[in-house]
Amino acid sequence: MATTLTVKVNTTSNDTTDSGNFITVDLANDKFIWSDGSSAVADGQDTPTSAELNEAAPLSPSGSVYEIPKMFLLDYSDTGQELKEVDLAGSDQGGGGNYRYVLRFEFDAATATEPTLEAWDDSDHDSYADVCLGETGANDSYVKVVRTTAGSPGASWTGTAIAGGSAKSQMNGGAGALVGATTIYYNIRIELPDGSDPFAETPVLTVRFTWN
Repeated sequence: MATTLTVKVNTTSNDTTDSGNFITVDLANDKFIWSDGSSAVADGQDTPTSAELNEAAPLSPSGSVYEIPKMFLLDYSDTGQELKEVDLAGSDQGGGGNYRYVLRFEFDAATATEPTLEAWDDSDHDSYADVCLGETGANDSYVKVVRTTAGSPGASWTGTAIAGGSAKSQMNGGAGALVGATTIYYNIRIELPDGSDPFAETPVLTVRFTWN
Protein backbone atom coordinates (compact mmCIF):
# COMPACT_ATOMS: atom_id res chain seq x y z
CA MET A 1 0.00 0.00 0.00
CA ALA A 2 1.28 3.45 -0.89
CA THR A 3 2.49 5.77 1.83
CA THR A 4 0.38 8.94 1.81
CA LEU A 5 1.68 12.42 2.60
CA THR A 6 -0.56 15.19 3.93
CA VAL A 7 0.87 18.73 3.97
CA LYS A 8 -0.47 21.30 6.43
CA VAL A 9 0.38 24.91 7.23
CA ASN A 10 -0.03 26.84 10.47
CA THR A 11 -2.05 30.00 9.85
CA THR A 12 -2.14 31.13 13.48
CA SER A 13 0.31 32.86 15.80
CA ASN A 14 0.44 29.78 18.05
CA ASP A 15 3.73 27.92 17.80
CA THR A 16 2.32 24.57 18.94
CA THR A 17 1.34 21.21 17.42
CA ASP A 18 -2.36 21.72 18.15
CA SER A 19 -4.20 20.41 15.07
CA GLY A 20 -6.54 23.41 15.20
CA ASN A 21 -3.64 25.66 14.16
CA PHE A 22 -3.17 23.93 10.81
CA ILE A 23 -4.95 23.97 7.45
CA THR A 24 -4.50 21.07 5.04
CA VAL A 25 -2.92 22.26 1.81
CA ASP A 26 -4.73 21.32 -1.41
CA LEU A 27 -1.66 20.29 -3.39
CA ALA A 28 -3.43 20.66 -6.72
CA ASN A 29 -4.92 24.12 -6.18
CA ASP A 30 -3.51 26.03 -3.20
CA LYS A 31 -0.53 28.36 -3.56
CA PHE A 32 1.98 30.08 -1.31
CA ILE A 33 2.61 33.78 -1.90
CA TRP A 34 5.53 35.78 -0.48
CA SER A 35 4.99 39.55 -0.42
CA ASP A 36 5.56 42.82 1.39
CA GLY A 37 1.78 42.92 1.75
CA SER A 38 -0.74 45.71 1.19
CA SER A 39 -4.40 46.42 1.82
CA ALA A 40 -5.26 44.01 -1.03
CA VAL A 41 -2.56 41.44 -0.28
CA ALA A 42 -3.46 40.75 3.33
CA ASP A 43 -4.99 38.15 5.62
CA GLY A 44 -8.64 37.54 4.77
CA GLN A 45 -8.55 39.18 1.34
CA ASP A 46 -9.70 37.44 -1.84
CA THR A 47 -7.37 36.35 -4.64
CA PRO A 48 -5.18 39.34 -5.55
CA THR A 49 -4.88 40.46 -9.14
CA SER A 50 -1.54 40.59 -10.91
CA ALA A 51 -1.57 44.37 -10.53
CA GLU A 52 -2.20 44.08 -6.78
CA LEU A 53 0.60 41.56 -6.42
CA ASN A 54 2.96 43.87 -8.31
CA GLU A 55 2.04 46.81 -6.07
CA ALA A 56 2.86 44.73 -2.99
CA ALA A 57 6.01 43.20 -4.46
CA PRO A 58 9.15 43.26 -2.30
CA LEU A 59 12.01 45.57 -3.25
CA SER A 60 15.47 44.45 -2.25
CA PRO A 61 17.36 47.41 -0.73
CA SER A 62 20.80 48.08 -2.13
CA GLY A 63 23.70 46.69 -0.14
CA SER A 64 21.81 44.15 1.95
CA VAL A 65 19.98 40.85 1.91
CA TYR A 66 16.22 41.27 2.25
CA GLU A 67 13.96 38.63 3.73
CA ILE A 68 10.44 38.83 2.32
CA PRO A 69 8.37 39.69 5.39
CA LYS A 70 5.03 38.02 4.68
CA MET A 71 3.99 34.55 3.57
CA PHE A 72 0.39 33.73 2.62
CA LEU A 73 -1.57 30.61 1.79
CA LEU A 74 -3.98 31.22 -1.08
CA ASP A 75 -6.65 28.82 0.17
CA TYR A 76 -8.64 27.37 -2.73
CA SER A 77 -11.23 25.86 -0.39
CA ASP A 78 -12.57 29.27 0.62
CA THR A 79 -15.01 31.20 -1.54
CA GLY A 80 -12.95 33.67 -3.52
CA GLN A 81 -9.75 31.75 -2.70
CA GLU A 82 -9.01 33.63 0.48
CA LEU A 83 -5.52 34.68 1.54
CA LYS A 84 -4.44 33.40 4.94
CA GLU A 85 -1.23 34.82 6.40
CA VAL A 86 1.25 32.27 7.71
CA ASP A 87 1.96 34.25 10.86
CA LEU A 88 5.03 32.34 12.05
CA ALA A 89 7.01 32.63 8.81
CA GLY A 90 8.77 35.73 7.55
CA SER A 91 10.69 38.58 9.10
CA ASP A 92 7.51 40.29 10.36
CA GLN A 93 7.77 37.94 13.34
CA GLY A 94 11.29 39.07 14.27
CA GLY A 95 14.49 37.07 14.12
CA GLY A 96 13.65 35.80 10.66
CA GLY A 97 10.90 33.58 12.03
CA ASN A 98 12.33 31.77 15.08
CA TYR A 99 9.40 29.39 15.11
CA ARG A 100 9.04 25.66 14.92
CA TYR A 101 5.57 24.61 13.82
CA VAL A 102 5.01 26.29 10.45
CA LEU A 103 4.89 23.59 7.78
CA ARG A 104 3.73 20.12 8.81
CA PHE A 105 4.31 16.97 6.76
CA GLU A 106 2.33 13.92 7.88
CA PHE A 107 3.44 10.54 6.50
CA ASP A 108 0.92 7.82 7.31
CA ALA A 109 3.35 4.89 7.01
CA ALA A 110 7.00 3.94 6.46
CA THR A 111 9.00 5.01 3.40
CA ALA A 112 11.62 3.09 1.43
CA THR A 113 13.85 6.15 1.01
CA GLU A 114 14.43 9.25 3.09
CA PRO A 115 12.01 11.97 1.98
CA THR A 116 13.60 15.12 0.60
CA LEU A 117 12.19 18.64 0.32
CA GLU A 118 13.06 20.22 -3.03
CA ALA A 119 12.21 23.22 -5.26
CA TRP A 120 11.85 23.16 -9.05
CA ASP A 121 10.73 25.52 -11.83
CA ASP A 122 7.56 23.49 -12.43
CA SER A 123 5.99 20.08 -11.99
CA ASP A 124 8.17 18.57 -14.73
CA HIS A 125 10.96 18.50 -12.10
CA ASP A 126 13.69 18.77 -14.71
CA SER A 127 15.04 22.33 -14.31
CA TYR A 128 15.64 25.05 -11.74
CA ALA A 129 16.53 28.03 -13.91
CA ASP A 130 14.18 30.47 -12.14
CA VAL A 131 15.83 33.59 -10.74
CA CYS A 132 14.55 32.69 -7.27
CA LEU A 133 16.14 29.24 -7.55
CA GLY A 134 19.58 30.62 -8.29
CA GLU A 135 19.32 30.43 -12.11
CA THR A 136 20.83 26.90 -12.12
CA GLY A 137 23.24 27.71 -9.27
CA ALA A 138 21.34 25.55 -6.79
CA ASN A 139 23.18 26.74 -3.68
CA ASP A 140 22.29 30.34 -4.65
CA SER A 141 18.55 29.66 -4.33
CA TYR A 142 16.58 32.34 -2.53
CA VAL A 143 14.36 29.63 -0.99
CA LYS A 144 15.68 28.54 2.42
CA VAL A 145 14.22 25.86 4.67
CA VAL A 146 15.06 24.52 8.12
CA ARG A 147 13.88 21.25 9.66
CA THR A 148 12.36 22.02 13.06
CA THR A 149 11.09 18.62 14.18
CA ALA A 150 13.70 18.42 16.94
CA GLY A 151 13.54 22.04 18.10
CA SER A 152 13.22 25.73 17.22
CA PRO A 153 15.62 26.97 14.54
CA GLY A 154 17.10 29.85 16.55
CA ALA A 155 16.84 33.60 16.12
CA SER A 156 19.42 33.79 13.33
CA TRP A 157 18.78 30.60 11.37
CA THR A 158 20.03 30.52 7.80
CA GLY A 159 18.64 27.18 6.68
CA THR A 160 19.32 25.11 3.58
CA ALA A 161 18.98 26.56 0.09
CA ILE A 162 16.81 24.25 -2.01
CA ALA A 163 16.74 24.04 -5.80
CA GLY A 164 16.64 21.05 -8.10
CA GLY A 165 17.78 17.64 -6.97
CA SER A 166 21.24 18.62 -5.76
CA ALA A 167 20.30 21.28 -3.20
CA LYS A 168 17.63 19.72 -1.02
CA SER A 169 16.76 19.06 2.60
CA GLN A 170 16.82 15.57 4.11
CA MET A 171 13.48 15.41 5.89
CA ASN A 172 14.49 12.75 8.42
CA GLY A 173 17.62 14.68 9.37
CA GLY A 174 19.84 12.33 7.36
CA ALA A 175 18.70 9.27 9.32
CA GLY A 176 17.31 7.50 6.26
CA ALA A 177 13.89 6.10 5.44
CA LEU A 178 10.98 6.59 7.83
CA VAL A 179 10.22 3.42 9.80
CA GLY A 180 6.55 4.20 10.37
CA ALA A 181 3.98 6.98 10.47
CA THR A 182 5.90 10.21 11.07
CA THR A 183 5.18 13.92 11.38
CA ILE A 184 7.92 16.34 10.31
CA TYR A 185 8.03 20.13 10.77
CA TYR A 186 9.77 22.89 8.81
CA ASN A 187 10.10 26.63 8.65
CA ILE A 188 10.69 28.42 5.34
CA ARG A 189 11.84 31.82 4.12
CA ILE A 190 12.75 33.63 0.90
CA GLU A 191 15.73 35.98 0.93
CA LEU A 192 16.52 38.42 -1.86
CA PRO A 193 20.27 39.00 -2.28
CA ASP A 194 21.70 42.45 -2.87
CA GLY A 195 21.25 43.35 -6.53
CA SER A 196 18.78 40.58 -7.32
CA ASP A 197 16.97 40.81 -10.65
CA PRO A 198 13.22 41.51 -10.69
CA PHE A 199 11.14 38.37 -11.09
CA ALA A 200 7.60 37.02 -10.92
CA GLU A 201 7.87 33.26 -10.74
CA THR A 202 5.91 30.22 -9.61
CA PRO A 203 8.37 27.52 -8.48
CA VAL A 204 7.09 24.19 -7.17
CA LEU A 205 7.91 22.81 -3.73
CA THR A 206 8.26 19.03 -3.91
CA VAL A 207 8.55 16.19 -1.40
CA ARG A 208 10.25 13.18 -3.00
CA PHE A 209 10.14 9.69 -1.49
CA THR A 210 9.48 6.06 -2.38
CA TRP A 211 7.67 3.27 -0.55
CA ASN A 212 7.53 -0.52 -0.70
